[in-house]
Amino acid sequence: MTAKVLCPNSDCGKSYQVAKEKLGKQGRCKECGTRFTFAAAGKTVAPNVTQAESNATSATPTNDKVKRLGRFEIRGRLGSGAFGTVFRAHDPQLDREVALKVPHAARLGNPRFVKRFLNEAKLAARLQHPNIVPVFDAGKDGKRYYIASAFIEGGTLDAALDKQPLDFRQTARIVMQLAEALAYAHKQNIIHRDVKPDNVMLDGNGEPHLMDFGLARLETSDEKLTQGGGILGTPAYMSPEQARGDKDESEESDEPDESNIVTAASDQYSLGVTLYEMLCGELPFSGPPEIVIFNVIQTEPPAPSSINADIPRDLETICQKAMAKEAGRRFVDCVALADDLQRWLDDEPIQARKISSLERAQRWCRRNPIVAGLSGSIVLVVLLAFSLVTWQWRVAVVAQAVAVSAEAEAVKARNEAVTARNDAVAAQKEMAQAQGLASIAQADTVESKADRTLAQANVILRAEIRQLPSIIKSLQPFWPEVVKQLEQFENKKNLTEAERLRLNLALVSQDKAYVEPLRENLLTCQSVDFTTVRDALFPYRDGLIDHLWAIVIQPDAELSRQIRAACALATFDPDNSQWVAASKHLVLELVQEKPVALETWWDALRSVHAVLVLPLEEILNEKIPANSTEDEEKRLAERQVNVAIALLKLGKADKAWSLLKQSPTPQVRSYFIHWISSLGVDPQMLIGRLDTEPDVSIRRALLLALGEFSAQQLPVQQREPVIRNLLTVYEQEADPGMHGAAEWLLRQWGAAKQLESIDGRLKANEDKLQQNDSVRQWYMTTEGHTMVILNANTFLMGSPELLPSSAQFQHRRKIGRRFAISSKEVTKAQYHVFAKTRSGIKHIEVDLRRSKTDDSPRLSVNYDDAAKYCNWLSGREGIPKEQWCYLPYGSHKMAAATDILTRTGYRLPTEAEWEFACRAGSVTSRYHGQATSLLSEYAWTIGKSGNQTWPVGRLKPNDFGLFDMLGNANEWCYGSMHSNNVVGLSKSVDLNRTKGPAELSGEMADAPKMEVKEWYIVTRGGSFDSQSIDVTSHFRNGNSRDSLRGYVGLRPARTLR
Repeated sequence: MTAKVLCPNSDCGKSYQVAKEKLGKQGRCKECGTRFTFAAAGKTVAPNVTQAESNATSATPTNDKVKRLGRFEIRGRLGSGAFGTVFRAHDPQLDREVALKVPHAARLGNPRFVKRFLNEAKLAARLQHPNIVPVFDAGKDGKRYYIASAFIEGGTLDAALDKQPLDFRQTARIVMQLAEALAYAHKQNIIHRDVKPDNVMLDGNGEPHLMDFGLARLETSDEKLTQGGGILGTPAYMSPEQARGDKDESEESDEPDESNIVTAASDQYSLGVTLYEMLCGELPFSGPPEIVIFNVIQTEPPAPSSINADIPRDLETICQKAMAKEAGRRFVDCVALADDLQRWLDDEPIQARKISSLERAQRWCRRNPIVAGLSGSIVLVVLLAFSLVTWQWRVAVVAQAVAVSAEAEAVKARNEAVTARNDAVAAQKEMAQAQGLASIAQADTVESKADRTLAQANVILRAEIRQLPSIIKSLQPFWPEVVKQLEQFENKKNLTEAERLRLNLALVSQDKAYVEPLRENLLTCQSVDFTTVRDALFPYRDGLIDHLWAIVIQPDAELSRQIRAACALATFDPDNSQWVAASKHLVLELVQEKPVALETWWDALRSVHAVLVLPLEEILNEKIPANSTEDEEKRLAERQVNVAIALLKLGKADKAWSLLKQSPTPQVRSYFIHWISSLGVDPQMLIGRLDTEPDVSIRRALLLALGEFSAQQLPVQQREPVIRNLLTVYEQEADPGMHGAAEWLLRQWGAAKQLESIDGRLKANEDKLQQNDSVRQWYMTTEGHTMVILNANTFLMGSPELLPSSAQFQHRRKIGRRFAISSKEVTKAQYHVFAKTRSGIKHIEVDLRRSKTDDSPRLSVNYDDAAKYCNWLSGREGIPKEQWCYLPYGSHKMAAATDILTRTGYRLPTEAEWEFACRAGSVTSRYHGQATSLLSEYAWTIGKSGNQTWPVGRLKPNDFGLFDMLGNANEWCYGSMHSNNVVGLSKSVDLNRTKGPAELSGEMADAPKMEVKEWYIVTRGGSFDSQSIDVTSHFRNGNSRDSLRGYVGLRPARTLR
């Protein structure tokens, strides 16, 4: 038997025949995507649509009523929902298709909604990631507001899953890409809040694109104002903290609610649910919203393998970790989640550990609340109160919900609650259906003393190690009974090692017989448990010292045992004379430890830091041997970074900061910059050092290292003053490297608008600034080019080792002049101003799939048009025409003036100038070192770009403050590819040699000559579609001067006198 139901969205109204057993359950309209509950009478109610909003949908403009919004031409409706309607539209200005989202009229009556709508849209527009649907514009046309985003040809992931399941590798790849997208957004301090398959588009190639970034946060904020704190979003995908509706009072302010409990970890949970659904073909929980919310908060979902036995075990482990009830037990961030999925795809061991005995016990607790005394997170309250905790949560059942106080409902529920989980669910169903309650509470009481004691002892076996001391202290009134129960447990043979460790910790204060097994636990425990075990043994230290010293000085002792023994002795016996002899070996062991454990060890060793500093400094002074492999280089870098962190922890910061000083081989410096945020260093330590550090290269590195932290990691009261100081650095600092690093950091911390305001002032007042400031080593043109001034003399040019992909030997090159070079590549917007005023410019429209934004580099520029741009820029800057660097010849060609390098007009850089600027003082293959693993932090290449260019200046600059010198767009230079860049060297040099160092003596002058009709011209830097091996400071490429390659752009330079 079936019944007819109608979609409640009046813009849609599609009818369906559904089985009668589905009445009362939630479904989704296949036409417009609206979620609604199938009502028994055949009518439907959208769970997230108020009556006013439902009526408003009919007033929402459709394609039949409106043909244009702003500059956008409406071409059809893509769908409608509770929020508004999405149209397909055309942007005639940029000749591209967009998706136009228009809110329902009823929502626009709320001024706070309008403000947040525009603010969140602008926030979302900052996101530039290949797996995030980019937001292009937001605006208003009359009374209608809209958001324009990229139009993705394809369908939602939800629709794809409805058609057929994806294989496990497809599933892992899609979720991995979504995790990377979320990690990127979280780094920009943006939380999605509504991650689900319906908010993921799959394009024609099966690539996922996360959409509606910022809108979920926006919609949630607005609904909280209108529904009195009800839970919004899609219940089945909510994290437990989101389902509970936890929030801070500041949430009701007009400003973004930074203290809301919904964090990046909540997005990760929702993505975990998405992975679960993709693996199992069903959601972990289903049913009416209030039942789903109850289960999300309290119930462990069925293991994926219990639904589909074919699911790979490692994928199940990853999924379960991402969906852990407690946020702290999930992956540390979405980067770690993506990394583990990539490991699985690469057939490598995953990092997500299997569920521990503790976690398994906690999950059992949730399934058996009376026996176990509820979950570990509230177990202490259970023990002290001898009853189960009252569970409270807020449930949104819109149009039917009745707000009832939690206290009153707790009384009702207590009278009706039953002890079994199924009965509890049945009870809440009955209450919700009969009365439409907005909250439900449930409680039960442990009935007997024996049950209580058993529950208390079980809690000790399941507790976090670090929580045991406080739990034991709380149980002192009942301790004799608990000890007896624990002693009965102790005789069991099936206890795990973790359970025996907990028993030893609990019983050692009662019986010295537990000292010896606990001593062994001390030497084998996890680093996070070490402090608790050490402190439990402190009263017995006199009998342990000799044994521990024997381990420390034993030459062939196991490394992990020596470290733990030494860290215990730092507390038990800090004044022993043996520390001096043991310190060097101990330090060598410690610096090879994984960073995750180091914070524990250095904190434990603080009392003996004086004897550790000298051996630490010796490691810090080690040099990377010539011709080291990247793996060898990385291992030394890891040791030295570990040393730097140790010195910071031990109060010897000066030596640590010296690692950030620029050097010709900056590998270790770069690793330090990128790792410091993950090694337990407080960002305020970096901010404090920034104010006192005299070395400018260290200050540049501090700015870049700060960009690895989120602004939200700073105290709220400190953020505004810090950002204000950084804006002053950006505007007034004379050093171009500081200027560039400050720009990048400010963009990371969401200050792009303030940067635009400063840039406007700089462009307007540059003439005055140049006259009054002879120290500043950068300036800004009227067209918005930041020009970095460099005093270039002699440097090492070419490949440090003759790689097969390189045709150039390392040699000394003398430039011998002062020149300026743009800090960024010429953008589409900048080039458009030039092109629209010039006739005969030979260019093609850039493929929008490869260059999506106006602040991305302009591609498909041939050499002669690049030269014309330089002349045009000279004119715009008021440079006399006799100083322009290019002369026309033929119909559309440009020839370099014979004295091009002494003229002061704008031009393309010589190869030597380009490489000098790119290297920024380095002699390694890249300006951050040679590590390919760090390349994605500095360059858009084929492994990161998604086969498109990205807005200039979004990745880290080099030490001269120059962005995108590697990757994004290949850049024209002044010079012939045929010169091989070694013209004038001895003829005895074999230019075809590919192995061994180049034995070149003397130096070459930078005086390239290029024939007027030279056809094959050099480009440098690699591009968004280059392999990493071709993205180096020395790699040369060439293109015919007439070619309109879709990966070649330009970066202007000029000679200064």
